[in-house]
Amino acid sequence: MKKQISLLVDKLMTKGMAIMENERVQQVMATPQAQKVLDLGVTAFTKANEMNECFKAGIANQLGLATRKEVQDLRNEIARLEAQNNASKIEDVKTDNTDDTKTDDDKADA
Repeated sequence: MKKQISLLVDKLMTKGMAIMENERVQQVMATPQAQKVLDLGVTAFTKANEMNECFKAGIANQLGLATRKEVQDLRNEIARLEAQNNASKIEDVKTDNTDDTKTDDDKADA
């Protein structure tokens, strides 16, 4: 399905670029009315994508499933915690090495 959508997008982009090379189309696109229509189209597309994401998240929630975004967020959090844990281990090793360099007299004083 994604491959079909990707092919459709590629075709639309190719056709759109070919149309934009036409001088008449360029003149029309330069008008404020055309710019307003383009802005409305982009806004509508963005809202449709947001609604789609909310819809999918709602279905996933009802089914007890995680969304891709949630899984990615969890992966990022795990990576962050692992890095923090590794840094903590390195710090512990440095502290242990510092204790080993103390002489027996220093350890007895402590």
